[in-house]
Amino acid sequence: RVLFRSQDGTSSIAYTRFEARSFYLYGYSQQWQNSPTSNITLTVQLYEAGGGWWGSSGGLSGTVGVEKIEYQGRDGEWIWPPVDYGYNTTALNASSVTSGSGTISIPVTNAPGNEWKTGYYRAILKGTTANGDTDYGYAWFGVKLFEVYGQPIECGASSCEYKSYFNSKDNVTIYVKVSKPGNSYSYGDAGGTDLGTGNI
Repeated sequence: RVLFRSQDGTSSIAYTRFEARSFYLYGYSQQWQNSPTSNITLTVQLYEAGGGWWGSSGGLSGTVGVEKIEYQGRDGEWIWPPVDYGYNTTALNASSVTSGSGTISIPVTNAPGNEWKTGYYRAILKGTTANGDTDYGYAWFGVKLFEVYGQPIECGASSCEYKSYFNSKDNVTIYVKVSKPGNSYSYGDAGGTDLGTGNI
């Protein structure tokens, strides 16, 4: 809290915030969307506060482990604060981080029922540097049965093109692409993995 006092004796109070950390710890899933039976692989980054950032040189070395995995709900049912998912983290070993970068494997076999519930997750990470300093960070990942992408289009005699603006009385056509989570495909391609029969 900052108190400002002018020469005429009037005063005002303002607030500012800052963060003090031993180091920054951040992680992300190598595939943002995963299937319910996927093993999750996290890339983790470990950098000294004020002295670097992920992707830059000069990262720290040490170990990073998973303290807890929390569930944040599905699309349309955001849960805050996240709730403990019940993942068995005691079966996980800490992973080594060298020069600021490392990976952590999170097998699905330690999840309740040996599969992930669809939705979004937050992993709480604990890092320990080579000199014994400790601090915490987060990593996020998602789980879905399918990845669905759609965009409005307008079709002519021989092709369809993206269209962003419509008259209020126009019929709107949506191009929809459905794939299994983590599959590599182009939004504009004409083929993909067979998903069976279903409705959109």
